[in-house]
Amino acid sequence: MKSDTAYLDCFFSLLVLIVFLFAQFFILIEQINNNRRKNDNSNNEGDGKPLGNDLKHNSLLSLITRQKGSTLPKKHPKQSHMVDLKVLSPYSIRSMKGDNMYTLFVDSDCDFTPNSAAEIGAKLISMPYSIGNDEFFPYETWKEYKPDEFYSLLRKGTLPKTSGLSPEKYISYFEPEFKEGKDILYCHFSKAMTMSFDSMKIALSMLKEKYPERKFYEIDTKAITSLAFTIAREVGKLYKAGKSPEELIEWADMEVDHYAMYFFADDLKFFARSGRVSGISAKMGNLFGVKPIIYMNEEGKMVTKGKALGKAAAIQTILSYMDEFGDEVTQNPIVIGHTGWEEGAKMCRDAIEKKYGKNLDITILVVNPTAGSHCGPNGVGIAFHSKHR
Repeated sequence: MKSDTAYLDCFFSLLVLIVFLFAQFFILIEQINNNRRKNDNSNNEGDGKPLGNDLKHNSLLSLITRQKGSTLPKKHPKQSHMVDLKVLSPYSIRSMKGDNMYTLFVDSDCDFTPNSAAEIGAKLISMPYSIGNDEFFPYETWKEYKPDEFYSLLRKGTLPKTSGLSPEKYISYFEPEFKEGKDILYCHFSKAMTMSFDSMKIALSMLKEKYPERKFYEIDTKAITSLAFTIAREVGKLYKAGKSPEELIEWADMEVDHYAMYFFADDLKFFARSGRVSGISAKMGNLFGVKPIIYMNEEGKMVTKGKALGKAAAIQTILSYMDEFGDEVTQNPIVIGHTGWEEGAKMCRDAIEKKYGKNLDITILVVNPTAGSHCGPNGVGIAFHSKHR
């Protein structure tokens, strides 16, 4: 009998060792593939293979002057924050400094709620998702977000779909402001993640026929969820301080690429469904507990940075990136987002406070249901001020 027990113990120990070795082999193969993709597609450190473009898609009351020695991002051609003048001509360029006669918009994909949007004086655009044949516009179809119920559905196997807005829906948001003689600045989630902004362009070309004197500005956060929230909230502080659209855009040009977010997804079937990872990689990753660490690059796309074995190791990896790439972390806001895993978010907060102290501006948010439809439950990420994306 003792001999049988010893054999069983030996067998199970051997089985655990085999599983562990397979997991390490899987991680090694993925790292080799990532390095190969880096060499093929980019000369930029930290860039990897974009996971896809199918997801629905720039702490301050003055402009920042960087201290000597700060690491600045690479120079890029200055991006235009005005809608194509060929479409919206004759929109003129005039300064509204001091009179604040324009309306700030943010959207629910930036993890804003009606209350948090109101705190920065902004109006909220709702980005939809669908379950079965039912389409939901957050805070319009329903008024209160119940994340526990939503992520419980996902854990049970529900796979929501997402879609963009129609031109008519954008018109319903923007036309009332133009009617009142106000211009608009829209600080939104990444354009690289959706075709929805094509509908917005159509809507604006229609509105310019009726309101040719009105102007439309936009800031692309090149982000989504907690990172987009972090950037847009800073834009909102400037807006409430009476800054002009041009001043907000100037701030965004300097600072958007100096905010970063690293996060992981717990169940890769959600990414597999949207094409961000292959079905085989998703199954193998779930089997061995491999968690890809993802960040938003300078193009506003989700890119794999690394991998970790298990959720605890994934959190430690994210924290190590924060240590490595963080810039003036204690002087800027930190936002921790989670997809129905508040315990993990609190673990991140406690670890950050242990390293940097408790006198920090830390916000914990639950990820909106539209973006959460692609990430799946039990994930967590950290957005912070950084040396670069």
